[in-house]
Amino acid sequence: MLLIPTMFLPANIGYDPPLVPELNKHRIAVLAVALGLQLFHRRQLLKKAAWHRFPLAVCAVLLAGVVGTVLTNRQPLVVPHAVLPGLTSYDVLSLGIGLFLDAYLPFWIGQRVFQTERDLRDLLEVLAICGLIYAPLVLLEIRISPQLHRWVYGYHPSMFLQAMRSGGFRAIVFMNHGLAVATFLFSCIVASAGLSRARVFWGRVSLAVQWLVLLLSKSMAPTIYAAVSTILSWLSTRVIARVVLALSIFVIAYPIARSRQWFPTKALVAAVAKVAPERAQSLDFRFQNEDALLARAEERATFGCGGFTRNLIYADWGQIVSVTDSQWIIALGLGGYVGFLGLFVLFVGPCFRFVRTWRRMEARPRILVASLAMMVAFFSLDLLVNSRSDFLPLIYAGALFTLCDRLAGPPPARRMPSPGPSPSPSPGR
Repeated sequence: MLLIPTMFLPANIGYDPPLVPELNKHRIAVLAVALGLQLFHRRQLLKKAAWHRFPLAVCAVLLAGVVGTVLTNRQPLVVPHAVLPGLTSYDVLSLGIGLFLDAYLPFWIGQRVFQTERDLRDLLEVLAICGLIYAPLVLLEIRISPQLHRWVYGYHPSMFLQAMRSGGFRAIVFMNHGLAVATFLFSCIVASAGLSRARVFWGRVSLAVQWLVLLLSKSMAPTIYAAVSTILSWLSTRVIARVVLALSIFVIAYPIARSRQWFPTKALVAAVAKVAPERAQSLDFRFQNEDALLARAEERATFGCGGFTRNLIYADWGQIVSVTDSQWIIALGLGGYVGFLGLFVLFVGPCFRFVRTWRRMEARPRILVASLAMMVAFFSLDLLVNSRSDFLPLIYAGALFTLCDRLAGPPPARRMPSPGPSPSPSPGR
């Protein structure tokens, strides 16, 4: 139920009711699953685990940030050849519902559905199986070009030129972009690697098949994530925890590093140019574009610029000349640092929780939880270079948050200082 909409329902289409964000396949699926849990599994839902109100608290901060965004952006914004409307109280309702659907509910579902080692193994096994199901469809489109979405639903979900890469094609299947397919395959590879490490035999078979398909998909970032995750899955959990911690700190610190010019963008572009000059040009354009958007966001750093393209850059002739590819710059431009931290804490919070609790887990669940932690950490890292395409990463983050509490043993008891020797009586008494 969680994966079928992403894998097979039409992409980039939805119903746009008044005062409510567009209802696409991801939001409808989240609503359907949440409603089903409330109607049929209410007694089994997690209620009293430690920090079970964590997503509610984070979304309360995000909602307060939305109010701040509206209050600080009530005036119309004059741009070349246009006047962008100011935000009103109706935008609080619309943006608040969007936060509920896109942030709170996915995390809430993952937090309450996956509570045991069996639940976690089921999740990883389903991911591995779905990767095998998708593999022939991906291979077909790599061979004949992305056509399945048009054959079934009658339209292409994105520009066909974006599917062309290195003299061939990237598969789209029923997702919105070839990169979304490659990222999905990355999550399947991490799941298969964890199952293989846990000595589930068919995990090795699915790992080999999915690696072949991912390499043919011609997507650099998911391939790098998958390669690092596969190597880490066979190392100690201590190493995995350190990598997860480093990635989480890097993700949270990235906007500050970019705004203070601490991040070596030029050196990174030069390094990529030695391997793939075309990718280096694309990366350099991305960094320059983000610099302009970051300067715009810094004008209203706390609560952001709000919607209606108020966060974008306009040329003198009135055309938008900026491209928002990365989720971090989207969150920073729309909601400021409050919006950025609120969203990304939902990803890195469970990772920090894993770093604190993995030592208290038994060997088998520790391997599986470590795989899930790597998946969430690399998904959060990917949001620094790409936008969020579906709700699944937040479901994984919610699952990791609960499983770290449920599968870890009790914390070691603190040793009380031993009492010193009692004073001996004085000789005169």
